[in-house]
Amino acid sequence: MKHNTDSGNVLFLILIAVVLFAALSYAVTQSSRGGGSVDRETNKLIAQKFINFGNSVRVGVQRMQLIEGIDVQDINFGENATGSNAIFAAEGGGVAWIDPPPEAYDGGGPYVWSFSKPSNNWGAWGVGTDTSGSGAEAFIWIMNLDEDVCKSINELMGHPYEIPVDSNGSGPLSSGYTMSAYEGEWAWCYQEGSQAPEFIFILDDN
Repeated sequence: MKHNTDSGNVLFLILIAVVLFAALSYAVTQSSRGGGSVDRETNKLIAQKFINFGNSVRVGVQRMQLIEGIDVQDINFGENATGSNAIFAAEGGGVAWIDPPPEAYDGGGPYVWSFSKPSNNWGAWGVGTDTSGSGAEAFIWIMNLDEDVCKSINELMGHPYEIPVDSNGSGPLSSGYTMSAYEGEWAWCYQEGSQAPEFIFILDDN
């Protein structure tokens, strides 16, 4: 009788060991599978920072135009600029500057935010008017971005997840732009030919 009891105990311990091993294997498998999902969520957080910054600058531009009566052409977009016409100054637009995190770049080195005024005569096709000169817009853009971050930007903006490529290499600010699906949009991420992706956010339509 004791022999049967011992055998039963051994079988019970073996069964517990099998269950624990299966649970451990499942946990390890789920952990390895979850890596991509964590990366994608991180990319979305970075992408949201880009979009939020664009929105903040755009609201700041509108406030300075409507309340202060400052034309977009006269707004100072310098990071450390001061004065009532400086968008990142407390006495100006009051917009908080952000530096994109290192993970946002494709490894070719960080780029800073660039700002373009209508006087540069660059316009986004389908936004406002497309007349040369009078149809130019104010916008911000940043280059050399990581592809997955750019995909997340487009996804959050309601665009196709994949990065569109402008085969002409002319970009969305010229008449040679080939991605008509993005015409009329305010913000998107795209690629000019074989270059690293770029993010563009329109601040003021003309």
